[in-house]
Amino acid sequence: IDHVANTPPESFKCLPLTILLWWLLRWSGRRSEVVIAMGKHADGFVFHAWLESGDAILNDRPDVSSLYPVRWSS
Repeated sequence: IDHVANTPPESFKCLPLTILLWWLLRWSGRRSEVVIAMGKHADGFVFHAWLESGDAILNDRPDVSSLYPVRWSS
């Protein structure tokens, strides 16, 4: 049970990786913002997370925000 609980599906890996990168940057004194967003795809609603600093997207493709128009950020 612990192994399954600690092994997220491929589609959920973006959030823990984004939080880890945010923490590492914060620890080194750099500011960044976690973005969690939602988009509508053929299979229904999908969620995604990435990190931004100013206008730069740090851990994803530059146009990711256009694919997920509904956003929440820290």
